[in-house]
Amino acid sequence: MTSKKCHIFLFPILYLCTVILNYLTMSKEFITSKEAADYLGVTLPYLYKMVHLKKIPYYKPRGKMIYFSVAELDQQIGSSRVATDEEIIINSLKK
Repeated sequence: MTSKKCHIFLFPILYLCTVILNYLTMSKEFITSKEAADYLGVTLPYLYKMVHLKKIPYYKPRGKMIYFSVAELDQQIGSSRVATDEEIIINSLKK
């Protein structure tokens, strides 16, 4: 099998693995740094940067490993909503 044909078969399998990983991650209350980076769609170094700058809540129960609450990650994502142009106009007219 040529490498081009392998890619055609591998992409659906990789996508399915990603979907399964996301499902499994969401079913846990706390997740690791790698799982959190995948869940948020960011790189691991960027996640560590957010931790260092205290931009994202985390837990360090044994002083080494970092864990994240899925509920708090969801809350963090939901709190950074950007209003649409229509919402901005409506809110400015209300004032």
